[in-house]
Amino acid sequence: MLKKTRRSRSLLKQKNQAEAMINGSEKAIKDLGDKADKSDVEATNKAVDELKEAIKSDEVEKIKELTMKLTEVAGKIAQQAYQEQAQADGSATQGNAENSKSNTSKDAVDAEFEEVDDKKDEPKENSK
Repeated sequence: MLKKTRRSRSLLKQKNQAEAMINGSEKAIKDLGDKADKSDVEATNKAVDELKEAIKSDEVEKIKELTMKLTEVAGKIAQQAYQEQAQADGSATQGNAENSKSNTSKDAVDAEFEEVDDKKDEPKENSK
């Protein structure tokens, strides 16, 4: 009984990891769209299909093995997606920096100031 429970937990854990990997891989392919390398996409889709079939079989070792295979294959697409995102973020940051430089006024003056406390000059109440 205990052995069966452990096996069930292990199977459930492997299935969850496999499904998370499938979802992440499919999302990365979708996010990259046409920018993704075609051979990497084909290899990833093949690995996803194999893993989906393995999930139906309830074979823990097979699911584990195919999850690792998908991790390796999809890693290239994930790396591509991160690079695309980093380039997009870098372009946006650079564009914002250029805009802020062009928006600065040439008549701006750097000055010191002192805050004045308005309550400072009012008489204090006597406390008894």
